[in-house]
Amino acid sequence: MTDAQQGATLMQRARRARDHGELEQAKHLYRAAADLLSGTDRVRALNGLAACLSMQGNDAAAQDVLEEALRVAVEAGEEALTLSIRSNLGAVALNTGNLEVAAEHLGAALEGMQAHDPMRAAVLASNLSAVLSRLGEHERALVLALDSLRVLEDAAQRSGPEDTELLGLQLSAETNAAFAESGLGRTAEADARYRSVLARATSHKLLALRLRALLGLGRCPTPEARTFLETAHREAYEVGDAEVIVEAAIALAAHGDPAERAAWAERARVASAGRATLQAGALRALSAAHRDLGQHAAALDALEQAMQLEERTLQQRRRNRTADLERAHALGRAEAERQAAERAREQAEQQVMAHAERLLHLTTHDQLTGLLNAAAWHEVARRALGVGGATVGVMDLDRFKVVNDTLGHAAGDELLAELARRLRGALRPGELTARMGGDEFLLLLPGPRIGGQKRAAEILAAIQGPVTLRDRTVEVQMSLGVAFGPDDANTSERLVSLADAAMYRGKRAGGGGLTLHAGEAGEDLLELEGALVQALRAWTFTLAHQPIVRAGTGELVGVESLLRWRWQDRFIGPNLFIPLLEQRGDIVEATAQVLRHACLEAAPLGIDVSVNISARDLHDGFVMNAVKAAVAESGLPPGRLVLELTESMLLTDPGHASAVMEELHEYGVRIAIDDFGTGYSSLSLLAKLPVTRVKIDRSFIGGLAPDAPHRERAVLEGIIGLAHGLNLATVLEGVETQAQLDAAGLMGADLIQGYFTGRPMPIRDLRARLGFPNDE
Repeated sequence: MTDAQQGATLMQRARRARDHGELEQAKHLYRAAADLLSGTDRVRALNGLAACLSMQGNDAAAQDVLEEALRVAVEAGEEALTLSIRSNLGAVALNTGNLEVAAEHLGAALEGMQAHDPMRAAVLASNLSAVLSRLGEHERALVLALDSLRVLEDAAQRSGPEDTELLGLQLSAETNAAFAESGLGRTAEADARYRSVLARATSHKLLALRLRALLGLGRCPTPEARTFLETAHREAYEVGDAEVIVEAAIALAAHGDPAERAAWAERARVASAGRATLQAGALRALSAAHRDLGQHAAALDALEQAMQLEERTLQQRRRNRTADLERAHALGRAEAERQAAERAREQAEQQVMAHAERLLHLTTHDQLTGLLNAAAWHEVARRALGVGGATVGVMDLDRFKVVNDTLGHAAGDELLAELARRLRGALRPGELTARMGGDEFLLLLPGPRIGGQKRAAEILAAIQGPVTLRDRTVEVQMSLGVAFGPDDANTSERLVSLADAAMYRGKRAGGGGLTLHAGEAGEDLLELEGALVQALRAWTFTLAHQPIVRAGTGELVGVESLLRWRWQDRFIGPNLFIPLLEQRGDIVEATAQVLRHACLEAAPLGIDVSVNISARDLHDGFVMNAVKAAVAESGLPPGRLVLELTESMLLTDPGHASAVMEELHEYGVRIAIDDFGTGYSSLSLLAKLPVTRVKIDRSFIGGLAPDAPHRERAVLEGIIGLAHGLNLATVLEGVETQAQLDAAGLMGADLIQGYFTGRPMPIRDLRARLGFPNDE
């Protein structure tokens, strides 16, 4: 028997062994056959051997064998077989995560296959489309997927509906087209295409394609996204599809509050063990969730793990590419390939590092000014205070509201950015600044008290001075309060509080200067506290009512009643006197009075009235009696009274909070969750509570802008959709322009509250707006 005959016999035995799942035996038989055969037959034996290796998960060895088969096919001049081997090389490279190599081989195979076998070319085009989408080349990916789909649909019409294999190829191409459309931001088209695939895959029991469709629908920004992802995750577990399990969990890590997202990301991390690329994605999702929970150390740890995995993957790709180059040397392409690999490696490393730096910057910096945020500043300040003295300063821009009101918020942002630039330029090495929020900045000046006071004065002088905004010259005047550690306090938080109080003393004295924390600050606070007690006893407070209007019609349907206090011919901010009331234990009495006066003023107007309730009010159990007394005296129907609670209040004692809310609900009072989306409340808890409306925090208002990033808009739409799914009305806060008002209506918000529809106003102005006469 000749070598060719022995090789043919071994090939037959190898195929039978592979068909019966005996992969080890099939590998040995294919290798023995390849050693006996030559030319085309040798290529087929090597191709069979590579298939067995890939089925065992040994894609690196499969790639080596396919490279050998490619050289033999090229030498034999077998063009069709060469293209087939290139196609297989692309599939193996895709399995190893080497997308660039996969695209190269699949592209070459597709180019040659189009003239020989249109059906095979259509399948290759679909596969290449998936690879290009993952590389971010969505336009080209969509063209290939649609071309593939047309060929496969024509073939399906000729073949008939009973050809399940052809239907699977067709649905795979349609799924790849949807993936590309989603990458291009064509959400509606992608959603419709994924739904079509889901229905047909379910009908024909094509489970793998059903899972891909569910996963794709879960990535579309619709109210049902989370349900699709949870279904994909559950069904993937049932059939053991590890890749979908992980990808669904990573996608779910973008939904819900930070704690829920962290839980999904942790599941993805565990399930992706041994799959470096997927695990890196899970770790990045986990890092983002930890960051939003304020767990910065855990966020950085997860990010570092992700970067290490990505680095190892890059190194493995580098080794694989180096091996490719060594094999390519025999074909005369070594130098060009080496340079391409080096460029690809450098580009990939730069992308990883840039992404890591962006994530770290987002975690620790203010986005408007580029300065550190308050949380990161406090971490540095704690370390500085642990090794020696330091001066802590709080700076505030005097009359910043005037700039916003006259020149607009964009000009205000420009002013803050310019102040940040001046601050950076005024600092010496070792000194630190941060944006505390709004128009307030923090300073940290390590060193003794005397030197710190001098440096604070120098920095204040350096940043004062005119700024040109929108062809207008604005005089910058800053008030700076400082406290000294450890003389005044030994924690950064307490020092900031003392410096903040000193700064406000300076503002009351005219502003524009440096004020030190000193004993007399306590006397000022005592004076303020004494006046507050007298104001509460005599009830010299007033209420300001901010309109709440119906989206679409602008009809005024209610107000939020806000407490105001005027003392010594100036208004004292609620952020100053409300904490004092809470510290003294007087907040309960104050809330009772606010309820009484708000109900009395709103009752004749026929509108709803909303009143804020503090945690102390809720947990002291007084609120039910106060509500009944206010309703009885005013005659206001209980259903027109809305009590506003924050998300965080629900978590202090959920059981007690739920009981009080149920009692209020039974009485007829409505409950609203204020600043919704900024806390960490459990969605399951929210679904159980007798809440009737949610007030969406103003921080989400950016999602209304026509040019808003897709993710910001999707988050706002998701919150509105979630509320409506729970049968809750939505109040969108912070609307300040006609464009925002129009967009809010189109997005589905029910009610609007913001300066554009009405600033807080005294009862006299509110009555006039509603057409009621005022007594002279």
